[in-house]
Amino acid sequence: FLQQVREAYDRFARGEGWSPPSETTSYFDWAREQREWVAGPDSAAAREYWSAQLAGVAGEPAEAAAVPERGLATARTDSQPLGERRSALVDRTAAGLGVTSFALLLACYRRLVFETLPGAWQVIGSSFANRDVDTRDIVGLLVNVLPLVSRREPVGCPVDGARAEMALIAAAEVHQRMPTPEILRLAAGRSL
Repeated sequence: FLQQVREAYDRFARGEGWSPPSETTSYFDWAREQREWVAGPDSAAAREYWSAQLAGVAGEPAEAAAVPERGLATARTDSQPLGERRSALVDRTAAGLGVTSFALLLACYRRLVFETLPGAWQVIGSSFANRDVDTRDIVGLLVNVLPLVSRREPVGCPVDGARAEMALIAAAEVHQRMPTPEILRLAAGRSL
């Protein structure tokens, strides 16, 4: 997209005409194809997956998900970098467990939230890039935010928790083509 804008600008600056190459897919073409996919039968598996994932949080009162005044709301909110040594430790630990560093850190974060809000459903939005639809030549890399839904009770063993997060991430990745607004429509009336 930016390459085409630069090319058009340069051509117009020289007094020449310009039109996009006919073989190039435009953003509007991609958006139309995305809408057709969402409305069509090919989205059924993703729609079923996200409906099942969000079924557990149905009817959850909004106030139950509110963070108590003490706890996470009063925790330090400034960034605390891990540093090189701790980052390397996280990477080695995750590799040893067969999970990503993100899955390991997400498991730790969920555990902290469970300690603050026992019994509450946890829906954490996570960015997924590199969607299965190639948009690099259209507008660049698109990022979709997907809800990672977890059970009400934490997995007992931290190792199992990291592996459960990895399985959840892998399952969401398979169904990442479903756009975030459409996933939220499936969750209508639920407190996410």
